[in-house]
Amino acid sequence: MVRSLLLLLALGLMACPSSNDDDSADDDDSAATADDDDSAATDDDDAVDDDDSADDDDSADDDDSAATDDDDDSSSVADDDDVADDDDSASDPATCAEWADGDELDVVYTGSIVPPGYFSDSYPADEFPQWGAGCTASLADTQAAAAAQFTSGVVTGVTRTETEFYEVDVEINSGSHTVHYRQTRCDWWDGTTLAGGPHWDTVQLQWLAGYLWYVDNHNIGGHNILGGFEQVGDATNWFTLCHVSTVFGDWGLYDEITLKETQYAILQVGGEATNLGTSTLRVIEGNLN
Repeated sequence: MVRSLLLLLALGLMACPSSNDDDSADDDDSAATADDDDSAATDDDDAVDDDDSADDDDSADDDDSAATDDDDDSSSVADDDDVADDDDSASDPATCAEWADGDELDVVYTGSIVPPGYFSDSYPADEFPQWGAGCTASLADTQAAAAAQFTSGVVTGVTRTETEFYEVDVEINSGSHTVHYRQTRCDWWDGTTLAGGPHWDTVQLQWLAGYLWYVDNHNIGGHNILGGFEQVGDATNWFTLCHVSTVFGDWGLYDEITLKETQYAILQVGGEATNLGTSTLRVIEGNLN
């Protein structure tokens, strides 16, 4: 009788399932997945770093490794949200001095002369603008100045009146080239006061800064505007223009690119604008020739 009871007890133990095995299809109960609490319905039990925590969705782009996890959206992670058109760059400049060297090189070698938001124009290769000194009160004065300067050219009679300047076309080199001779309008900028006030923002001051830079630099290779920064005060506004100039090296030498800033101030009500001067910030090496 005792022997029969022992046999039945042994058979009963063999029939009972293991207490930590829920017979789920994806539960291997192996030592490698010992952190499996069998409570997460979507637990695949094949990820070594899967802790069944609520923030682990086992998605293809989430490896949960400390070295590559850029999805915490914390302020300390520069490229946090992986949005294609959001660079989250920690290097976006707040001053001209903070402009990245690589961005300077891109502008000099592959960029435009000026970025959007600044005065610029373009002409065919056989045409070019040229500014006369100072400002003028009328288109007639600009026509007279053009005729006096280009004595061997032909003033064609084609003229233009823009917000910033008067323009007179002059044919030179036996008509093979056309000069768009310009003089700044005194009723827009007379060298002291900028029209269009009151200037509660820096939009027109930025335009003036870019215009004056363009007058002096538009035809010099390697001279470019990077951008600028504004500051609005109680009675005075300021604008800082960031720009570069390039000295192209001879054979075997590097180009030298100089980062500069030019600061302007304007009275909001009176419109008196002042060039506060140009400063050199640093010089970097460009391409090797």
